[in-house]
Amino acid sequence: MDTFRNDFSTGFVDENGGPGMYPSQVSLIVAMLSAGTALGALLSAPIGDRWGRRLSLIFAIGVFCVGGIFQVCATNVPLLVVGRCVYPSSSRPRGDSCFGRPC
Repeated sequence: MDTFRNDFSTGFVDENGGPGMYPSQVSLIVAMLSAGTALGALLSAPIGDRWGRRLSLIFAIGVFCVGGIFQVCATNVPLLVVGRCVYPSSSRPRGDSCFGRPC
C-alpha cells in the first residue's frame, strides 16, 4: 500500500505525515467500479441481441482486457479511474434479452 500511496499521491498528507490521497479521489476510484458495472448491464442486452452470444462474449473479453491493462499501466489517478470504469463494463454479457428462455 505504501508504493500505491507514493505513486498516486497528489499532494495530500495523511495524519502520519506520509503521502496519501484526498478522500474525494478515493471515492471516485471506488465509485467508478459501480458505474462501469451499471454501464455494462445497460449495454449487454442490446449488444448481445445485435451481435449474438458468441461475438458479444468475445467483445466483452476484449473490453475486460483493455480495462485491466489501463489499471495495470496507470501512473496517475485519471488513468486509473478510466480503467476502473472500463474494466467492469464487460460484465453480464448475454446473447439475448429473453432472460434465459427461448425468444
